[in-house]
Formats: sequence, structure tokens, C-alpha cells
Amino acid sequence: MIRVMAIREIKSRYVGSIIGLFWSVIHPIMMVFIYWFVFSLGFKVQPNENIPFVLWFFCAFVPWSTFSEMLGATTNSVVIHGTLIKRTLFPSEILPFIYLVSSGISHLIMLAILLVMLMFNGIPFSWHNLQFLYYWFALTVLMLGLGWLFSGINVFLRDTHQLVGVLLQMWFWGTPIFWTLEMLPRKLHLILKLNPMFYIVQGYRDSFLYQRPIWDNPKMGLYFWGLCLPLLLIGGLVFRKLKPDFADVL
Repeated sequence: MIRVMAIREIKSRYVGSIIGLFWSVIHPIMMVFIYWFVFSLGFKVQPNENIPFVLWFFCAFVPWSTFSEMLGATTNSVVIHGTLIKRTLFPSEILPFIYLVSSGISHLIMLAILLVMLMFNGIPFSWHNLQFLYYWFALTVLMLGLGWLFSGINVFLRDTHQLVGVLLQMWFWGTPIFWTLEMLPRKLHLILKLNPMFYIVQGYRDSFLYQRPIWDNPKMGLYFWGLCLPLLLIGGLVFRKLKPDFADVL
């Protein structure tokens, strides 16, 4: 069921489109070009640790864009599938997994573009690159916890979907995608590291750019899982508690 609905979700994005799925390739390529033009040619941003800015940025943007897309879609997923939930014994708890699969296609395409950029810039492949699978799994756990929590609440409080959109905008600038800790006052470092996406974004950079092993920063790993596993449990329990009343409200 997840596979069939994920395929239908992907197809629905490109209904009436001539080139269809190729837009998933065109969008990130155009984004890379725009940021390269603005920051490398316009603002003349210097490379970070001898890594071109656009590559340093895109490496962090890949997990962030997937997380943002999944969470935004999942938050409104129960409402969108309201007719299905009201008329059948539909297991609504699988909805986050549907968007996880559909967003995963875009994620793989962006990763392929990232690998081409790495090769073009002379950064060699290594076994450290495979660590992204661990960080992708961590991203999935974070999204599932938040997705179940927000999608359940959104059925009863429709402002939740709009609130999540605002939250994601603020969250984007609170994540080291455009900036590094060294750019900010030292007293803010601990606060910024409380952001769970900090761990994932830095993990992608460690995997593809700096080639640092996962165990290089055990404290951040313990903090991340200490936060996300309870969040996953809370999100699942809240969704399960609210689920019996979905059909009445929808």
C-alpha cells in the first residue's frame, strides 16, 4: 500500500507536465547555478576550508530540503486523505511513510548531483560517503516523530499546517546551511547545537566533504538520539490517541 500510494503521489506532482520526473533534476541543478552565481560571482564568498561555497552549501541543503519537503507534506497528510480515512478502514499511521518514499526519490536525485559536483571539484570518493545512510535514517526518525505529532494535531487545529511552514522558515536559518559556528558569538554555540538538524547537516558534510567518521562526535550523537527517540514515541502515542476521532472531525 505504501509503495502504490507513494508512486501515485509522485505522479500527481507532474500531472499534465511534459517532462514529468525530469523536473526533479532540473530544480536542484538550477538552484545550484543560482547560488553559485549569487555567492561565488556576486558576493565573491571565499571557499570554506578550500571547499567551494556552492558545494559546501549544497551538501547541507540536500538533507534539509528533504526534511522540509517531508515534514510539510506529512503535516497536512491526514486532512488531504480525509475522504479515504472516513470511508475505509485505512491505516492512517502509514501516511508519513508514503511521503518518506516519495521524497526519497528527490533525495537520491540530489545526492547524484552532489556526487557529480564532488567529482568535478576533485574530492575523491571514500567509504565515509556511505555514512549518509546513517544520517538519512536519523533524518527519517526525526521526521516521523514530528510528522505523526503535527499531522494528528492538524486534524483538529488546521492552523498547525501554516505554523509548521513558518517554523520551517525559522528552522532553516537556525541550521548551519549558510553559516558556520565560527561566524557567530561563542556564547551561542551551545544553543545552536540543540537544533537536531545541526547534527544531520554536519553529518552530511562530514560524510562527503570532510570524511570524518560517525564516532568523531559521540556527544552530539547521544544528544540527538536522546531527543529524537522520545520524540518518536511521543509523536506515535499522540497520533494513536487522536486517530479514533479523525473520521468525526474530517
